[in-house]
Amino acid sequence: MSARREEQPPRDPAAQAELEELLATARRLSPQVGVELIEKAFWMAREAHAGQRRVSGEPYFKHVVAVAGTCAELNLGSNAIAAALLHDTVEDTGISAELLRQEFNPTVALLVDGVSKIGALRFESAERAQAENFRKLLLHMSKDIRILLIKLADRLHNMSTLDVLRRDKQERIARETMDIYAPLAHRLGIGRVKWQLEDLAFKYLEPAAYERVAAAMGMRRESREDIITAMHDRIQAAMDENGIECAVEGRAKHLFSVWRKMQSQHLDADEILDLMAIRIITDSVADCYHALGVVHTLFKPLPQRFKDYVATPKRNGYQSLHTAVINDDGRVFEIQIRTYSMHEIAEFGIAAHWRYKAGGMGTEKLEDAGTSRELDFLRTFLDELKGGEWSEDPSEFMAHLKINLFQDGIFVFTPRGDLHILPVGSTALDFAYAIHTAVGDRCIGAKIDGKIVPLRRSLESGEVVEILTRKDARPSRDWLNFVKTSKAVSRIKRRLRERELVQSLELGHELLEREFRRQHRPVPDESQLGEVAEALGVENAERVVEGVGRGNLSAASVLNRLYPPEEREAPVFDEELSTKLRRDSVRGVRVEGHGNMMIRFAGCCSPVPGDAIVGVVTRGRGISVHRSDCINVVGNAVLEERRVSVEWDVGQQETFLLGLEVTAEDRPNLLVDITGKIAKTKTNIKSGSFDRDERDMLNHFHFTLEVKDTEQLEEIVRQIKSVRGVQDVYRR
Repeated sequence: MSARREEQPPRDPAAQAELEELLATARRLSPQVGVELIEKAFWMAREAHAGQRRVSGEPYFKHVVAVAGTCAELNLGSNAIAAALLHDTVEDTGISAELLRQEFNPTVALLVDGVSKIGALRFESAERAQAENFRKLLLHMSKDIRILLIKLADRLHNMSTLDVLRRDKQERIARETMDIYAPLAHRLGIGRVKWQLEDLAFKYLEPAAYERVAAAMGMRRESREDIITAMHDRIQAAMDENGIECAVEGRAKHLFSVWRKMQSQHLDADEILDLMAIRIITDSVADCYHALGVVHTLFKPLPQRFKDYVATPKRNGYQSLHTAVINDDGRVFEIQIRTYSMHEIAEFGIAAHWRYKAGGMGTEKLEDAGTSRELDFLRTFLDELKGGEWSEDPSEFMAHLKINLFQDGIFVFTPRGDLHILPVGSTALDFAYAIHTAVGDRCIGAKIDGKIVPLRRSLESGEVVEILTRKDARPSRDWLNFVKTSKAVSRIKRRLRERELVQSLELGHELLEREFRRQHRPVPDESQLGEVAEALGVENAERVVEGVGRGNLSAASVLNRLYPPEEREAPVFDEELSTKLRRDSVRGVRVEGHGNMMIRFAGCCSPVPGDAIVGVVTRGRGISVHRSDCINVVGNAVLEERRVSVEWDVGQQETFLLGLEVTAEDRPNLLVDITGKIAKTKTNIKSGSFDRDERDMLNHFHFTLEVKDTEQLEEIVRQIKSVRGVQDVYRR
């Protein structure tokens, strides 16, 4: 929150007392905590924030001490406690990150920098900006998970002092807390922080509802406490009688959880029966089940409310036995039974697993921070995030974030009994990819509890799922319409991209070969395509071929890069033909004012007598004759000033080479019939070839003919089109 400066106060006994209280909390949970580091950070932060006050008028330093105290309670280690004390110094004072590195260590500087950058993010913006801010938050979190834990502690204290802000700021911060930080605390398993954030945000987002629920529970507070005490005493006595060492705790449910139940079940606060809960904490798992039996002997259980999260933990690592019973007065109590270690995880989540190195001097990246379930899901999601799997569509990113990060899961088993936890709504195909990418890629179906089901079938907790595979099976784009998990989506997209790349390269090579052959040019090698890539500013030759295959780049444009139209010669088949072509060209065309220049016919349009023609002066290669409607000449401003007037000047016996393409359906004797029709026009075939397109099952014939003029050409085309099965005839 914003602060204003006042005169710096001297050190005093009150500040020393605050420090001693902070150190006592840290030592209680970790006797080897780095006291000197915390002391140094404490006094530096106090000096840096001297004279600063929050909007409430409270000294700003009180805020950072409160944040550090929460970090100490979470047992995050001396580095995190020091960073919590210093977390606002870079942003609000003259202290730099470099100074923190010098005075403390790189880890403290990293944590402070990460918390500062997360603090600058705003999540109420437009969808694309919101998605980008989520990415930044998660990527900062991947550098060191303590960055997020310190930020949660910071947000918790800010929420507890929100009442002094304007209404619009209260709502913005509360919404951000409810939508972002409370779900993240839940996903990290930090129940103690999560429920406080929810209740505080609820107070400002739904003030009327908050007051109504609080009033309803407050009016019955004394009677509720009496009832909880009676239940506590009876259960404790029964446990003692059965030799079960345990702690029994009673509590009222949190306000937001009560409100959520009222909303989902359309009830009033007075109608909710299980507003009270009992927690039993034992020494061992065996004692948990023993205690469950004792409770069910004392009170009537509600079978539909029993959940065994000990055998099948929640996705965030939470473990406990949940049951609901009816006491002698007809009141419903929720009862949770867990071990002390399970209780630590339920309250502190990922912080309960913390392993800080050398008294808290190390950096805890996700890959170094143990193997808890809450870390496993974070690693997977962040790997996909850093791999760019969610960079295309912000709405898609936000949807998958909510599914994979903010929702509880279901548990399903392999036939061998291996447990997998997936988001609610996950399908059999999601399960296949959860086992292994290769299993998902080759998946063709599934069996659930022995019965064959489609891949899109949603799974339910407790089901045994067997995946059916086939070696030649491949992912389908349709799969993206029903998978839920980020892993499945990212892996399917990756395989589709790989397959599309192969197909694009194959098609690109084919189109290039066809175009260059049509223009009687050698198919370009990698070196030539590399020149084109450099000219177009793309990565390499392969990207050029891919671009042609995807339709982003035409094969003709590649040809024109290597063989500019104005410099293109007529095709040369052999030396004799070359000589004849040059001789016929000189006699066949008259060029005004350029009688001694060498004349060539452009291979791009192959003009013949009867075509309207134009001449283009080329560099060192004479005059190139094009058809007037040639696409390489029309509208080409570069060639405009090089144009010259030309006209046909042919004798009775002169002929010209022309390329003709024929597309026809495959059938016996097709080639014989086509060449027979050409021969009927008394036309000489200089060369011919054909290829078959397996995609459309058509034959493509390529003929080079000797013709006198366009009249003869029109007759040839008419004759060929009369052949059964011919679909198209056109000049090259």
